[in-house]
Amino acid sequence: MIQFRRDVGIDYDAFVIGLAARAHPMKDHDNFLRAAASFVADHPNALFLLAGEGTDDDEIIDRGIAEYGLNKAVVRCGRLENTVAFNCALDVACMSSAWGDAFPNVLAEAMACGVPCVTTEVGDAPAIVGDTGIVVPPREPGALVRGWAQLAELGSAGRAALGARARERVAQRYALQRSTQRYIELLDYVQSSARLS
Repeated sequence: MIQFRRDVGIDYDAFVIGLAARAHPMKDHDNFLRAAASFVADHPNALFLLAGEGTDDDEIIDRGIAEYGLNKAVVRCGRLENTVAFNCALDVACMSSAWGDAFPNVLAEAMACGVPCVTTEVGDAPAIVGDTGIVVPPREPGALVRGWAQLAELGSAGRAALGARARERVAQRYALQRSTQRYIELLDYVQSSARLS
Protein backbone atom coordinates (compact mmCIF):
# COMPACT_ATOMS: atom_id res chain seq x y z
CA MET A 1 0.00 0.00 0.00
CA ILE A 2 2.61 2.51 1.07
CA GLN A 3 4.90 1.76 -1.88
CA PHE A 4 2.18 2.27 -4.50
CA ARG A 5 1.12 5.52 -2.86
CA ARG A 6 4.73 6.68 -2.88
CA ASP A 7 5.16 5.68 -6.52
CA VAL A 8 2.25 7.84 -7.65
CA GLY A 9 2.86 10.65 -5.16
CA ILE A 10 -0.06 10.14 -2.79
CA ASP A 11 0.09 11.44 0.78
CA TYR A 12 -0.10 8.71 3.38
CA ASP A 13 -3.11 10.30 5.08
CA ALA A 14 -5.15 10.77 1.88
CA PHE A 15 -8.55 9.09 1.70
CA VAL A 16 -8.20 7.20 -1.56
CA ILE A 17 -11.12 6.06 -3.69
CA GLY A 18 -10.28 4.03 -6.77
CA LEU A 19 -12.07 3.14 -9.97
CA ALA A 20 -10.55 0.39 -12.10
CA ALA A 21 -12.38 0.45 -15.43
CA ARG A 22 -11.42 0.98 -19.04
CA ALA A 23 -12.48 4.22 -20.66
CA HIS A 24 -15.91 3.35 -22.07
CA PRO A 25 -19.36 4.96 -21.77
CA MET A 26 -20.71 1.86 -20.01
CA LYS A 27 -18.28 2.45 -17.12
CA ASP A 28 -19.74 5.96 -16.61
CA HIS A 29 -16.63 7.82 -15.56
CA ASP A 30 -18.65 11.02 -15.68
CA ASN A 31 -20.87 9.72 -12.88
CA PHE A 32 -17.75 8.95 -10.84
CA LEU A 33 -16.21 12.37 -11.51
CA ARG A 34 -19.42 14.24 -10.65
CA ALA A 35 -19.53 12.35 -7.35
CA ALA A 36 -15.84 13.08 -6.77
CA ALA A 37 -16.39 16.83 -7.18
CA SER A 38 -19.16 16.77 -4.60
CA PHE A 39 -17.32 14.50 -2.17
CA VAL A 40 -14.04 16.40 -2.17
CA ALA A 41 -15.85 19.59 -1.15
CA ASP A 42 -16.52 18.03 2.27
CA HIS A 43 -13.48 15.71 2.33
CA PRO A 44 -10.51 17.80 1.17
CA ASN A 45 -8.09 14.93 1.85
CA ALA A 46 -9.89 12.73 -0.71
CA LEU A 47 -7.99 11.55 -3.76
CA PHE A 48 -9.41 9.60 -6.68
CA LEU A 49 -7.43 7.03 -8.66
CA LEU A 50 -8.44 6.00 -12.16
CA ALA A 51 -6.94 2.85 -13.61
CA GLY A 52 -7.73 1.02 -16.82
CA GLU A 53 -7.13 1.06 -20.54
CA GLY A 54 -7.50 4.57 -21.93
CA THR A 55 -8.14 6.35 -18.65
CA ASP A 56 -4.94 8.35 -18.99
CA ASP A 57 -5.99 9.78 -22.37
CA ASP A 58 -9.75 10.09 -22.82
CA GLU A 59 -11.78 13.13 -23.89
CA ILE A 60 -14.72 12.47 -21.57
CA ILE A 61 -12.42 12.06 -18.58
CA ASP A 62 -10.37 15.11 -19.63
CA ARG A 63 -13.52 17.20 -19.87
CA GLY A 64 -14.94 15.96 -16.57
CA ILE A 65 -11.76 16.64 -14.62
CA ALA A 66 -11.55 20.16 -16.04
CA GLU A 67 -15.25 20.98 -15.73
CA TYR A 68 -15.55 19.73 -12.14
CA GLY A 69 -12.28 21.28 -10.97
CA LEU A 70 -10.61 17.97 -10.12
CA ASN A 71 -7.12 18.56 -11.50
CA LYS A 72 -5.50 18.17 -8.08
CA ALA A 73 -7.85 15.45 -6.83
CA VAL A 74 -7.54 12.82 -9.59
CA VAL A 75 -4.57 10.59 -10.38
CA ARG A 76 -4.75 8.81 -13.72
CA CYS A 77 -2.83 5.56 -13.65
CA GLY A 78 -3.76 4.20 -17.08
CA ARG A 79 -3.49 0.50 -17.76
CA LEU A 80 -1.90 -1.37 -14.85
CA GLU A 81 -0.18 -4.72 -14.71
CA ASN A 82 -0.23 -4.90 -10.91
CA THR A 83 -3.86 -4.48 -9.86
CA VAL A 84 -3.11 -5.94 -6.43
CA ALA A 85 -0.84 -3.00 -5.59
CA PHE A 86 -3.48 -0.60 -6.92
CA ASN A 87 -6.25 -2.15 -4.82
CA CYS A 88 -4.13 -2.31 -1.68
CA ALA A 89 -3.51 1.42 -1.96
CA LEU A 90 -7.25 2.17 -1.73
CA ASP A 91 -9.47 2.99 1.20
CA VAL A 92 -12.54 2.33 -0.96
CA ALA A 93 -12.93 0.63 -4.32
CA CYS A 94 -15.70 1.85 -6.58
CA MET A 95 -17.57 0.69 -9.64
CA SER A 96 -19.74 3.35 -11.27
CA SER A 97 -21.04 1.47 -14.30
CA ALA A 98 -24.34 2.55 -15.84
CA TRP A 99 -25.17 -0.83 -17.40
CA GLY A 100 -23.75 -4.00 -18.87
CA ASP A 101 -21.36 -5.44 -16.30
CA ALA A 102 -22.23 -9.13 -15.86
CA PHE A 103 -19.72 -10.37 -13.27
CA PRO A 104 -17.43 -7.40 -12.55
CA ASN A 105 -14.12 -8.95 -11.60
CA VAL A 106 -12.86 -5.61 -10.31
CA LEU A 107 -15.15 -5.90 -7.29
CA ALA A 108 -14.04 -9.42 -6.42
CA GLU A 109 -10.39 -8.43 -6.90
CA ALA A 110 -10.70 -5.42 -4.58
CA MET A 111 -12.58 -7.48 -1.99
CA ALA A 112 -9.90 -10.17 -2.16
CA CYS A 113 -7.43 -7.43 -1.18
CA GLY A 114 -9.59 -6.55 1.83
CA VAL A 115 -10.95 -3.33 0.36
CA PRO A 116 -14.63 -2.43 0.91
CA CYS A 117 -16.57 -1.43 -2.20
CA VAL A 118 -19.21 1.04 -3.27
CA THR A 119 -20.83 -0.12 -6.49
CA THR A 120 -23.72 0.69 -8.75
CA GLU A 121 -26.49 -1.87 -8.97
CA VAL A 122 -25.63 -3.51 -12.28
CA GLY A 123 -25.15 -7.14 -13.24
CA ASP A 124 -23.98 -9.40 -10.43
CA ALA A 125 -22.49 -6.54 -8.39
CA PRO A 126 -25.06 -6.76 -5.56
CA ALA A 127 -24.54 -10.52 -5.24
CA ILE A 128 -20.77 -10.15 -5.19
CA VAL A 129 -20.66 -7.38 -2.58
CA GLY A 130 -23.54 -8.58 -0.41
CA ASP A 131 -23.47 -6.95 3.01
CA THR A 132 -19.75 -6.21 2.88
CA GLY A 133 -20.11 -3.02 0.86
CA ILE A 134 -22.62 -0.51 -0.43
CA VAL A 135 -24.79 -0.84 -3.54
CA VAL A 136 -26.31 2.30 -5.08
CA PRO A 137 -28.43 3.07 -8.15
CA PRO A 138 -26.56 3.76 -11.40
CA ARG A 139 -26.28 7.28 -12.83
CA GLU A 140 -26.80 8.92 -9.43
CA PRO A 141 -23.61 10.67 -8.30
CA GLY A 142 -25.25 11.71 -5.03
CA ALA A 143 -25.76 8.06 -4.17
CA LEU A 144 -22.05 7.36 -4.73
CA VAL A 145 -21.19 10.32 -2.50
CA ARG A 146 -23.40 8.97 0.29
CA GLY A 147 -21.84 5.53 -0.03
CA TRP A 148 -18.31 6.92 0.12
CA ALA A 149 -19.21 9.11 3.08
CA GLN A 150 -20.64 6.14 4.94
CA LEU A 151 -17.39 4.23 4.56
CA ALA A 152 -15.32 7.30 5.41
CA GLU A 153 -17.26 7.64 8.66
CA LEU A 154 -16.33 4.08 9.64
CA GLY A 155 -12.72 5.16 10.10
CA SER A 156 -9.73 3.02 9.14
CA ALA A 157 -10.46 0.31 11.72
CA GLY A 158 -14.07 0.00 10.62
CA ARG A 159 -13.09 -0.20 6.97
CA ALA A 160 -10.45 -2.81 7.76
CA ALA A 161 -13.06 -4.95 9.53
CA LEU A 162 -15.50 -4.58 6.64
CA GLY A 163 -12.72 -5.33 4.17
CA ALA A 164 -11.84 -8.51 6.08
CA ARG A 165 -15.46 -9.62 5.75
CA ALA A 166 -15.35 -8.80 2.04
CA ARG A 167 -12.22 -10.90 1.62
CA GLU A 168 -13.83 -13.81 3.45
CA ARG A 169 -16.95 -13.54 1.27
CA VAL A 170 -14.92 -13.72 -1.94
CA ALA A 171 -12.89 -16.67 -0.66
CA GLN A 172 -16.01 -18.59 0.34
CA ARG A 173 -18.05 -17.88 -2.79
CA TYR A 174 -15.66 -17.29 -5.66
CA ALA A 175 -12.39 -19.11 -4.99
CA LEU A 176 -11.37 -21.32 -7.93
CA GLN A 177 -12.08 -24.59 -6.10
CA ARG A 178 -15.56 -23.40 -5.07
CA SER A 179 -16.37 -22.17 -8.59
CA THR A 180 -15.19 -25.46 -10.10
CA GLN A 181 -17.33 -27.42 -7.64
CA ARG A 182 -20.40 -25.36 -8.51
CA TYR A 183 -19.88 -25.97 -12.24
CA ILE A 184 -19.63 -29.70 -11.56
CA GLU A 185 -22.86 -29.56 -9.53
CA LEU A 186 -24.58 -27.66 -12.34
CA LEU A 187 -23.42 -30.16 -14.95
CA ASP A 188 -24.63 -33.05 -12.79
CA TYR A 189 -28.01 -31.33 -12.39
CA VAL A 190 -28.37 -30.72 -16.14
CA GLN A 191 -27.43 -34.32 -16.96
CA SER A 192 -29.88 -35.67 -14.37
CA SER A 193 -32.67 -33.45 -15.70
CA ALA A 194 -31.97 -34.59 -19.27
CA ARG A 195 -32.22 -38.26 -18.25
CA LEU A 196 -35.56 -37.68 -16.51
CA SER A 197 -37.17 -35.85 -19.45
